[in-house]
Amino acid sequence: MTKTGTTSTDYIPDKDDDFFNFDEQLVVVLEEVTEVGGITQENWKHWKIDEAKFKRLKEDSLAYIKLYKKVQAKKDRTPADVDTHREARKDLEAYIRKFVNQYIRYEDQVPRKQKIRMGILPKDEDPSTVHGSHLVTGAPLVGLKNKDGSVIDILFRRTKDQTRASMLKGFMAEISYQIGGTQPPDPDAPGMKSEISGKAHFQFTAGMNNLGKTFFAFGRYKHKTNKTLNTPWTNIMQITIA
Repeated sequence: MTKTGTTSTDYIPDKDDDFFNFDEQLVVVLEEVTEVGGITQENWKHWKIDEAKFKRLKEDSLAYIKLYKKVQAKKDRTPADVDTHREARKDLEAYIRKFVNQYIRYEDQVPRKQKIRMGILPKDEDPSTVHGSHLVTGAPLVGLKNKDGSVIDILFRRTKDQTRASMLKGFMAEISYQIGGTQPPDPDAPGMKSEISGKAHFQFTAGMNNLGKTFFAFGRYKHKTNKTLNTPWTNIMQITIA
């Protein structure tokens, strides 16, 4: 496989909630079926990732997800549960670093936009944009995080080098979403619903009856009065409702 000199800052999130979402999204993108050169198959196969290595990543991730969800029930968890989760995260994080460095981070055949979707962000080459039209702003970066009780915390920001929510003057934050079912192909697919907020950091309640289902979403900045200034949509995002 061809190596590239692309580097990035540390891509492993510190907080457990963010790490859980990062790990889940990593596996989702690797398993996504795409067509390259007339061949339709999972991304991990397109990118020539060793099957045994990928299977270990998925198995370790599934095991970690169970432990993560267990410690989220703060009233029922035990100190032993917390310790087991902590050790599992440490082991999984070490394996992810090795896996990503070997098969994804420096590989030319893995498209940059897919690295971004997986949270493996190449070093910024351009300065942050300022308030302005979609021509200079582009699609926002949108983060999804579980807050328990079927609540999803949603944060919009303009560029990769920001950590705080950011709203463009004259715009609103919009998500096009679907709960459950198969992954929608685009934000205008039949059955997609819309949620709009005047704030760049807001929460969405999916409903307790949807616990365990997948929340699919696209995000963009929506102009208040001129739809021609709407930014592009993000790539698809997803999170398991908890």
